[in-house]
Amino acid sequence: MITQPNWSQETYLKACRFAAEAHQGQRFPGTELPYLYHLPRRDGGNRRSPR
Repeated sequence: MITQPNWSQETYLKACRFAAEAHQGQRFPGTELPYLYHLPRRDGGNRRSPR
Protein backbone atom coordinates (compact mmCIF):
# COMPACT_ATOMS: atom_id res chain seq x y z
CA MET A 1 0.00 0.00 0.00
CA ILE A 2 1.32 3.41 -0.94
CA THR A 3 0.96 5.95 1.83
CA GLN A 4 0.30 9.61 1.24
CA PRO A 5 1.54 12.13 3.80
CA ASN A 6 -1.81 13.86 4.43
CA TRP A 7 -4.09 10.86 3.98
CA SER A 8 -6.04 9.41 6.89
CA GLN A 9 -8.22 6.32 6.64
CA GLU A 10 -10.27 7.54 9.60
CA THR A 11 -10.96 10.88 7.90
CA TYR A 12 -11.78 9.14 4.60
CA LEU A 13 -14.29 6.83 6.28
CA LYS A 14 -15.83 9.73 8.19
CA ALA A 15 -16.28 11.60 4.90
CA CYS A 16 -17.83 8.49 3.29
CA ARG A 17 -20.34 8.18 6.12
CA PHE A 18 -21.20 11.88 5.86
CA ALA A 19 -21.69 11.61 2.08
CA ALA A 20 -23.81 8.47 2.45
CA GLU A 21 -26.12 10.26 4.85
CA ALA A 22 -26.24 13.43 2.74
CA HIS A 23 -27.09 11.47 -0.43
CA GLN A 24 -29.33 8.85 1.17
CA GLY A 25 -31.90 7.59 -1.31
CA GLN A 26 -30.32 9.30 -4.33
CA ARG A 27 -29.74 7.17 -7.41
CA PHE A 28 -27.92 7.65 -10.69
CA PRO A 29 -30.52 8.85 -13.21
CA GLY A 30 -32.20 5.96 -14.98
CA THR A 31 -30.73 3.31 -12.67
CA GLU A 32 -31.22 1.80 -9.25
CA LEU A 33 -27.52 2.27 -8.42
CA PRO A 34 -26.80 4.37 -5.35
CA TYR A 35 -25.29 7.79 -6.00
CA LEU A 36 -22.22 6.89 -3.95
CA TYR A 37 -21.35 4.16 -6.46
CA HIS A 38 -18.94 6.64 -8.04
CA LEU A 39 -16.55 6.62 -5.06
CA PRO A 40 -13.02 5.54 -5.95
CA ARG A 41 -12.29 1.84 -5.84
CA ARG A 42 -9.75 0.54 -3.35
CA ASP A 43 -7.45 -0.51 -6.18
CA GLY A 44 -7.28 3.08 -7.46
CA GLY A 45 -9.19 2.30 -10.67
CA ASN A 46 -11.75 4.67 -12.07
CA ARG A 47 -15.39 3.79 -12.40
CA ARG A 48 -17.39 5.09 -15.27
CA SER A 49 -20.80 6.55 -14.74
CA PRO A 50 -23.29 3.69 -15.06
CA ARG A 51 -25.38 5.60 -17.60
